[in-house]
Order: sequence, then C-alpha cells, then structure tokens
Amino acid sequence: GYFGSNCVQRCGHCLDGAVCDPASGACPWRCQPGWSGIMCDTECSSGFHGQNCDFSCGHCRDGSVCLRSTGVCPQGCEAGFQGLFCTKGCMSGKWGPDCHSTCGQCFHGRCHNVTGECDPPGCLPGWDGPRCDADCPAGTYGMNCSNRCGHCQGTCQPLDGRCSAHCKPGWAGPMCLH
Repeated sequence: GYFGSNCVQRCGHCLDGAVCDPASGACPWRCQPGWSGIMCDTECSSGFHGQNCDFSCGHCRDGSVCLRSTGVCPQGCEAGFQGLFCTKGCMSGKWGPDCHSTCGQCFHGRCHNVTGECDPPGCLPGWDGPRCDADCPAGTYGMNCSNRCGHCQGTCQPLDGRCSAHCKPGWAGPMCLH
C-alpha cells in the first residue's frame, strides 16, 4: 500500500500485510518482526529482533548477530550456549560449542559451560587437570591428585592410594605407610 497526498509514499512493514493509514502512513496494529516505529519503517538496530525490536539477540557464534526478523543466529551459538535463539546455557555436565562436549571427571559433575574447567572443589579421586580429564601423575592419588603415594614397589591406585604390587623393603600395609 501507499499513503500521503497523491499516494506516492510506500507503507512500512505492517504486521500481517495490513495496509497503513492512507493519510498518516501509520500501521493499524503492530510491525512485522524486525521493524519498529509508528509507520514500521525503522529496521531493528544490530543485536535486536522481534516485533518493535523488543528482544536482544542471544549469544551468537563469533560475535555475529541474530536475524532481525526471527532472532535466530545464522552461524549457530557461541560456546556454552544452545537453543534456537542461543539464550540457554549448557545443561549441567555439558560444555563447549553447541554444548556437545561432556564435562570430565568433576567432583560435582559440573564444569564451566564455555571452558569445560571443573567447578570447585575440582576432580574426583584419581583425576587431574583443569578439566579433570587426565589420570593422576605417577606417585599421586586422591582428590585432585593431592596425596603422595606410600612406599610402593611400583605405582599406587590413583583412587585410594593402595599399592598395586608390594611394598618396598621395610614398609607394610595396603598403602605401604607402616
């Protein structure tokens, strides 16, 4: 539709294809998603979407912005976010791009939704590293691998420190501490 004297001005983006007021150009209801203003002729600013540009874009990948009309992120979500509009953080136990990665052996099963690093207090016994995805280094055991093995002939179990084989001469007990 057109409006104004001699009907030479084009109507804005009125909702559902409604025709604007022939005198003022105002849309009778609301604007199509992605547009705002009385005449629905102002495109949403970058980073906003929806009817009257009422909604902020979610966490779009690589700093891109969502589509002004739908709010969808064309390149997908930033690491740590999911959903059609990239507004939902990863579910507990998941992290990374599109939340496809699983947290390591974290004590509470939770990790940072972007980096995958385990929340405090850290790793389950026997696991090491910021993501708790590595075995304890040789000679250590327990939570966050913070305990030293006893006097084992060989290695100790990374979970509880029990010696895998026998004790060195002069030592006894399951952990070779006596």
